[in-house]
This record gives sequence, structure tokens and C-alpha cells, in this order.
Amino acid sequence: MQSISVKKGNVLVLVAELVDYVNPVEVGHAAIEASALVMKAEVDSESKSEKAARALEKAEEARAEAEKARAEADEKESQTQELAEQLADAEKAAEDAKAAAQNAADEAASQPVAGVIKFKLRGEKLKNTEGLFRKPDPFFALQKPKEDGDDWDNVLISNVERDTLNPSWGEVEVEICALGDGDLDGVLRVVVFDHEKDGKHDLMGFFESSVNGLLSASETDEFISIMRKGRETGQIFVEEADLSGYVDPEETKQQLKELNDKADTARFFVMGKSAAVKSATDAAEEAQSTAEYMAQKAETAAEQAETASSEFEAAKAALEEAASKLAALVE
Repeated sequence: MQSISVKKGNVLVLVAELVDYVNPVEVGHAAIEASALVMKAEVDSESKSEKAARALEKAEEARAEAEKARAEADEKESQTQELAEQLADAEKAAEDAKAAAQNAADEAASQPVAGVIKFKLRGEKLKNTEGLFRKPDPFFALQKPKEDGDDWDNVLISNVERDTLNPSWGEVEVEICALGDGDLDGVLRVVVFDHEKDGKHDLMGFFESSVNGLLSASETDEFISIMRKGRETGQIFVEEADLSGYVDPEETKQQLKELNDKADTARFFVMGKSAAVKSATDAAEEAQSTAEYMAQKAETAAEQAETASSEFEAAKAALEEAASKLAALVE
């Protein structure tokens, strides 16, 4: 208890209490601190907001890249499937070409050379082998060389024309396969004989030609001389000659070669398609991996954006709290 002196007496202060007193100095310091907190909260809030915006932008970019990578992966997968289908078609084409070549080769090997030649010969001024009072009975034999090349084999024998030096034999025909290997330029021989009952026919003369030679001679009026002991003993005209149903063995060989070439081309195409399929498969797998990586990257960016957004909300709450404290101090 304390007394206070006054001019005309003393005042006794029984009770004294200071209520709701605010020290201006302390208020000033608190206001400064609150203002600093508000400024810091504003800076933090702005920084967190920018960070959240950047994170969201990165998340959107990552999502777009992931979608692009997924689209590329789908396209690569589609290309791979298309190439796989082309590969299957190419493999079938290669097998078909190979089978066609083999079938053609087997057929060519199993069948003789096709074709028939028909021709008609006429003789003039044949040398008489029967003397003054008789005339010969001429016929001809078509011959081909023996395999050893030292002699000749008869392929066909014509009809016999009686008692004439100017015979006109009937039409004959022979299969090309009977003449050899199908070479139309292969040498043949036409031998004219005088028919004898005892079978010991007298040689009147011969000439050498070929299938093509007979065909060419039929298109002209020129004769072919028959020879005996180096001397001409008559003239032969090819009145008619016709080749039908002939298939050139060289053409067959060429066709077989073309079929084999097609088979080889098909095989090379298959090899190329196989490489393309492998390359496309690798590209599709790489695109798939890229898409998965981009999707993971987008997910990470989204998580970062969510974290930044949470930090922004926390900074915003801190700013509001600091602003509230400052407002309370100002009041």
C-alpha cells in the first residue's frame, strides 16, 4: 500500500490495477514481425503457386508425350501385323512358285518331246538301176544317227512306187521324239532305194537335211539332189511339210528357268519381309517401352503437381493466418 502526498493532505491508494493496457512499443514490434510473416507467406505462396503451375504444365506435357508415344506404339504394332500378313502371303507365294517349278520340271522330264511332222516327197530324174528294159521300184527311208554316231537307224519307210523314175510318194508322218532330242536342226538322212523282193534293196542315192530343212524346202520350188558315190543320181522335191504340236525343249527349259527365278525371287522377298517384320517388331517394342516410360513420367509429373498444389494450399493458409494476426494487431 502506498500513499500519495498532495498539497492539503495525503491520499491513500488502497487498490490500483492496469487493465487492457497495450504497450505501443511492443505493439509496433509485433506488427513489424506480423508484417514480415505476411510478406514471407505471400512470397512462399507465390513461389508455391508458380511451382504448382510448372508442375501441372510438366504433367500435361508428359501426358501429351505419353499419348503420342502410345499412338506411335499402336501404329508400329499395326505395321508389324500388316508386315506379318504380307510375310505369310510371301511365304505361300514362294511355296507355290517352288511347287510350280518342281511340277513343271517333273512333267517335262516324264514326257517326250511333243510334236509331229508330216511331209510328202516327189522324185524326178532318178538314175535307172535296172538297166535298159526295166525301171526301178523306188521307196525312201528316213534315218537318224545312231547314238555312237557311226551308223544310221531307220525311223520310217515310205510306200514303194512301182516301175518309175519319177516317184510321188504318199504323205508320211513321224513324231519329233522319234527323231532324237527334239532339236529341229538335228541332222536326218533321206535314203532312196530300189525295192528288191529278196530284201537286198539297191541304193539309188541320199541327201541329208533336218526337220527345219524339210520345212524350208517345202516353201520353195527348188529340188534337193540325191547323191551316190559323189555323183548326183536324182532330184527330190518336198511338196508338203507341216509341223504341229511341237514344244521346243529350249522353251521348256526357259520356262522352267523363269519358274525357278520366280521361286528364288519369292524366297528373297520372304527373306526381306522377315527382316522387315523383325525390324517392325523391334520398333514396336521400343515404342511400347517409350510409351510406358512416358506414362510413368506423366504419373510422376502428376504426383509432383499434386504435391506442389498441396504446398501452395499450405502456403495460402499460412498467408491467411499471418494476415489475420496482422489485422488483429492493427485493431
